[in-house]
Amino acid sequence: MTRRRALIMPSWYPSAAQPLTGSFFQEQAQVLAREWDVRVIVPLGQSTRRYWRNAPLPPDQLPLQDPPAFVARYRTDRWMSWARRFDSMTLGILRMLAEFSTGGWAPDVVLAHSTAWAGVLATRLGSRCNVPVVIVEHSCPWLLDQYTTEQKVCIRKALADATTVCAVSPALRRLMLAHDLPDSIHWEVVGNLVDESVFFPARPPRVRGDDDYRILTVANRTFKKDVRTLFRAAAIIKAKRPQFRFAVRAVGDFRAGGPTFKELATECGVADLITVDDSLERAQTAQAMREADLFISSSIAETFGIVMAEAVACGLPVVATRSGGAEYILGEGSPFLVEPREPEALADKILAVVDGTLPFCSDRAVQSIVSRFGTEAFKARMDAVLHEAIERRGAIRVAGS
Repeated sequence: MTRRRALIMPSWYPSAAQPLTGSFFQEQAQVLAREWDVRVIVPLGQSTRRYWRNAPLPPDQLPLQDPPAFVARYRTDRWMSWARRFDSMTLGILRMLAEFSTGGWAPDVVLAHSTAWAGVLATRLGSRCNVPVVIVEHSCPWLLDQYTTEQKVCIRKALADATTVCAVSPALRRLMLAHDLPDSIHWEVVGNLVDESVFFPARPPRVRGDDDYRILTVANRTFKKDVRTLFRAAAIIKAKRPQFRFAVRAVGDFRAGGPTFKELATECGVADLITVDDSLERAQTAQAMREADLFISSSIAETFGIVMAEAVACGLPVVATRSGGAEYILGEGSPFLVEPREPEALADKILAVVDGTLPFCSDRAVQSIVSRFGTEAFKARMDAVLHEAIERRGAIRVAGS
């Protein structure tokens, strides 16, 4: 039986130089490649001089090759307008698709990750080649405020033109709807992938000894991640329980602007409690979760919050702020949730976990995450979305003929 062909267009994608950038897009493509004939297109720009010389791209910038990933080169210069640069991207992708066609490969469906800018490019491609397009949105839609009027028009048009628009959580879909999107959009909520072959509990379970109670967070420096509230909560715990030995490991300090984690820790008076990792590879992150006693997410807003789901998959209790994604992962009525930007409440919830007054069944929690977001669940969900998009696009063609 011939496998269906899926062209994946990510808005960012890992390379040898940046293996963590868009790594979850690659992981999802790898899962789909078990059932689909998958190819990935990654646009990479070159200056006009290098572009016309057909100069090779630096090897460390090329996309990782599992599944097969192809580079659509396009011409870009600082003086080019956004619209011209975007037209150049589109032409680069169309040329790559023409090469595929010459070799006998044409997509049955295009899957774009994030509307800006893969989704916009994908819907341009879909309209020219009459191919269904599925956009999976991962980002906060209020980022539209950072775009020009011309760019906002392109984003809204892409969402309207897509065969299916997927949000990774109900909270993200609600936020997207607040941007006055067309009623004609066909919506799906698809969650994200948690790879249980990487994120799994420690076996045998870790037994806490006389060493420090280990708290872990994985975030970045952006204001909405609000690591400051976690550090303030740590200061409150330190004052309330001076004999309680604990430490906080904060991972992700290399990303985004704002104060460093060390600066925030010093500001909150807990520099002695905080250890910082700029970044960790995926397997290293999973190991850090297995070595921890508790995971904390203090974000103000999360569209999904993959690290929370991964932490639970590692058998770790998660205390999180009501950020949108946390409610989807932990449950609206979860006793492990607190309101954002309330360090006192967060400190009390942490101590409830430490004291055992907030019971946590690791096995049940792991099973819940795997059954909803694990490899088989994700594959089945995306299979259904992609096949349905192909069938619906076919029905539209027949109705229009």
